[in-house]
Amino acid sequence: MAEETETTEVEETTEQETTTEPKALDFLEPDGTFKDGWVEALTPEDFRTPADKLAYDSVNGLKSVLKQLAHQNRTIQKQGKGVMPLGKEPTATEVELYRAAMGIPETPEGYEVGAPEGLADYYDEGALKDFAKMFHDANLTPAQAKAVMALDEKRIRAGIEEAEAAEAAAADETEAALRKEWGTDFEPNMRLANRVVAETVPQEMTEEILATIGNDANVVKLFAKLGEAFLEDKVVSTDEERPSSLTSEIERLQATPGYANGELRRTNRKEHDRIVARLAVLYGRKFPEPAPTT
Repeated sequence: MAEETETTEVEETTEQETTTEPKALDFLEPDGTFKDGWVEALTPEDFRTPADKLAYDSVNGLKSVLKQLAHQNRTIQKQGKGVMPLGKEPTATEVELYRAAMGIPETPEGYEVGAPEGLADYYDEGALKDFAKMFHDANLTPAQAKAVMALDEKRIRAGIEEAEAAEAAAADETEAALRKEWGTDFEPNMRLANRVVAETVPQEMTEEILATIGNDANVVKLFAKLGEAFLEDKVVSTDEERPSSLTSEIERLQATPGYANGELRRTNRKEHDRIVARLAVLYGRKFPEPAPTT
C-alpha cells in the first residue's frame, strides 16, 4: 500500500509540473484552420466584445486572418487615415498597438530626456523623470517629447535673460544715482565698498554681495562707510607686496578683454565686478591712503 500511495503522489506531482499555458499551435490544425476555443485562448481579454467576436466568426484559420489583415491595411491606406487615434477610454491592447505603430517607447525610461547645456540647476533628476512619465502617459512620440523639452528650455532661457536684463538696468540706475549724489567722490567710494567686500566677505559669497551692491544704492553707501571706518582703524589688509608685482597684476586685470571699453560690464557683469573689487584691493596696497591727521 505504501508503494501505491508513493506512486500516486509522484504521478500527481508530475502532472502538476507539466501543466503549461496553451500555445498557439495547440489551436491550429495541420491545414491552418482553427480549433474550437482559439478565441478565448489567443485573443486579448479586452478584445472579446460581441462586435469583436463577429469579426472572429468571419475567419476560420490562419490564412483567412492574414488575408483579412492585408485587406484592412489596404483599405486604411486608400482612405488616407494611417494610424487611428486613440479614443477617450482606449483598452490596454489599443494603447499597446498605437504605441508600437507610432514608435512610442514602451516605458518612460525609453525617452531621451536630459538637462539642456548650462541649465543643469533647473532640471534635477526628479524633474527629468517627471517629464518622461508625463510624455509616456500622454503617448507622445520621441519627436513630440523633444519639442516640448525645447519649448521649456526656451522659456527658462528667456526668464534668465529677462532677470539679467533687469539686474543690469537696476545696476545702471544705482550707478547713475550715486554719481549724481557723490560727484567726484564716486570712484573713491566705489573702491572702498569693493575693497571691503574683497577683504572681509567669504569667497563663496562675494558674487552675491557684489550683485547686491550693484543693485542697491543704500548697500553701496553702507560698504563705503565701512571702508572709511576700516581705513581709519587700519583694519583693511596692509600686506606688503612688491610694487612691481602689484603693477603687473593690475595691468593683467585691466587687459581683460572687454574691461577697458566697458563691453565686459554689459556682457558679464559678475566678472566685471570681480575685477573691479580685485583692482580696488591692489590699488589700496600699491597706494596706501595716509592716516588721517589729528
